[in-house]
Amino acid sequence: GSTSWFQGNNMFPALDGNSSDYFACNFNSTGPVGATNTISTWLITPTLNLVNGGRIEFATRAPNVPGLADRMQVYYSDAGTGTNVGTTAGTATNTAGTFTNIMLDINAGLNPAPGYPKRWTVYTTTISGLAAPTVGRIAFRYYVPNGGSSGANSNFVGIDEFRYSLP
Repeated sequence: GSTSWFQGNNMFPALDGNSSDYFACNFNSTGPVGATNTISTWLITPTLNLVNGGRIEFATRAPNVPGLADRMQVYYSDAGTGTNVGTTAGTATNTAGTFTNIMLDINAGLNPAPGYPKRWTVYTTTISGLAAPTVGRIAFRYYVPNGGSSGANSNFVGIDEFRYSLP
């Protein structure tokens, strides 16, 4: 596609700070040809000290546009400092590389309504399943099958106020 994650714009104001102080992703993350394009666009944190009980908190929303479904997943990778999201990202049969630990899947059923939140909504999730504390990364994945400008799904999502805290 022509874009990946970018700084927010005038689609809606940030939850906190200046109006454009948030991350955003939209339907332009895949090409316009065909209605079966799959958006798989990743926003990955710097390395973090991951521990069981580590808490992730962030706010997200989509614009109040009826009929379009958005989806976002939150993963962690306990494989060190890498950013491997797989070799087939962006296709209908994509993988997640070393980001195999999914913690949250917002609007997994791609429901247009009520679907993805239309106002800033705070989500909290906790890391679990680690054999021991390790270095890794957290990733947000805008994942929308049948997306793009010709698809039935995908519009625009924002992420604001990301926090990672240790127990």
